[in-house]
Amino acid sequence: MPVRHALVVDDSKSARLMLRKMLQGLGVDVDVAESGEEALNYLRNRRTDAVFLDHIMPGIDGLSTLRSLKADSATAALPVAMYTSRDDAEYRDEALAAGAIGVLTKPTVPEVLKALL
Repeated sequence: MPVRHALVVDDSKSARLMLRKMLQGLGVDVDVAESGEEALNYLRNRRTDAVFLDHIMPGIDGLSTLRSLKADSATAALPVAMYTSRDDAEYRDEALAAGAIGVLTKPTVPEVLKALL
């Protein structure tokens, strides 16, 4: 299924803007959320084709948000990629085990993003 709409979740305005612009450059419509709580609330009422989650955010962190999404039958099949500055094998393994489809390391480049999509 092609990704036509994505939700970018990051507490950093510059990180949200950067990923949003890259996704839009690939023809993807983008909505944004500043926290895990905001993302969960958004997804209660709206649908998207994919979610990009930062790891470290105030309140619910990215992995906890991911686990909540995967535990809910309404969002369990939603593709979620982590978008974080963490670039170690242990974190990648933890994210994949929690249900992420991959980990995009900040800052990412359009070619890597395109390959993930």
